[in-house]
Amino acid sequence: MVMQTGGPWRRSRTLLGLAALSLAAAVVLGVVLLSARNRAPEAEPVPVPSVTATTGDDSLVEPGTGVPDDALAGQPDGAPPGLGDLLVPAAGSFVSADLAATPPPLDDGVVAAYQGTFTNGRDVVTLRALELGSPEEAAAAASASSPGGFSPDDARDTGDVGDPVVGTYVTYERESSGAIRWTNGSYLLELEGPWEQVRELYLAYPL
Repeated sequence: MVMQTGGPWRRSRTLLGLAALSLAAAVVLGVVLLSARNRAPEAEPVPVPSVTATTGDDSLVEPGTGVPDDALAGQPDGAPPGLGDLLVPAAGSFVSADLAATPPPLDDGVVAAYQGTFTNGRDVVTLRALELGSPEEAAAAASASSPGGFSPDDARDTGDVGDPVVGTYVTYERESSGAIRWTNGSYLLELEGPWEQVRELYLAYPL
């Protein structure tokens, strides 16, 4: 009998080889999956905060208001509000307990006048406000003199009020005292007191 060199023996070796390869692949796959499961989750990237560039300019920034829209409510035919409708007794950290109208007689061309002191509990700033007949009259009155405790030589800075522009302002400084006089349409206002507090109240005041 001639011994066959192929047949079942060769076939069984082939099957065993395939089984061994399959087992090895299964082991490798199991190791990979186990490793992936035990791997620490990757940390999510931390968002980088946005940076806003600043100019470092510490110049006076005007309160960009005109006449507040809600001040027109209840005015007949949309007529401009009176000065008393617009002045507020509190702004920022300052409050006033004595803001009141100046009784007549008033100077020629002055429709209404108000005065009061504002305090933050430590410093006192005086507010004076006038309503004139027109923006032109307010501008003329603003340039006709300086705030009570200052001279024209104490003027330091000028600029526009609002965007769109509703008036102009002038600042005055002498030692640690200061004043700001500004117009807003037909209204003329000024603040006087310690300069830093004058500036703070001006920036907070809505008119």
